[in-house]
Amino acid sequence: MKCLVCGKEFQGTVCPICEFPIVEIPGDYEAGLRTLQPVIRSHREAFAEKIHIGVMIFEYEIDNGTIRETGSRKKFFGKVAEMMHRKKWLDTVFENPLSRKSMDIHMVICVDGRKDDNRTVSIPTPKTEGKISLGIVCEDTFCFYLIVKDEKGNEVTSRKMEIVR
Repeated sequence: MKCLVCGKEFQGTVCPICEFPIVEIPGDYEAGLRTLQPVIRSHREAFAEKIHIGVMIFEYEIDNGTIRETGSRKKFFGKVAEMMHRKKWLDTVFENPLSRKSMDIHMVICVDGRKDDNRTVSIPTPKTEGKISLGIVCEDTFCFYLIVKDEKGNEVTSRKMEIVR
């Protein structure tokens, strides 16, 4: 069964991700689905308010020519509801050495305060040296695209990624 709200495939009577119940539609499926759209939209909007997406930021220092990690922290773009069909940028800029052709960004996805779902998105970087910014945009299907923008405004977008899985 596929959830009408988040698109998750599952077995049972209630979606394990967004908790929307299985709805059986007697008669004309398309007409029944149109009737349910306000309920589906309302549940989708409420669910999008519960999901926060961010990145892990790793901090390093150089000590006697050796680079070592000194810590990490989570930096959130915000709620998925704030990023539906519009770009949202982190307020932090990062260095982009010209030699780096791609980056592995460690994403953090938190649903309703429950344990974080961590995953890595590999994304090409713009072909310029200097500062870069990270942005994100989400879709109604609970998928997102990560965006890297350089100082000149050139943007590179990741492949489509599922928010919930």
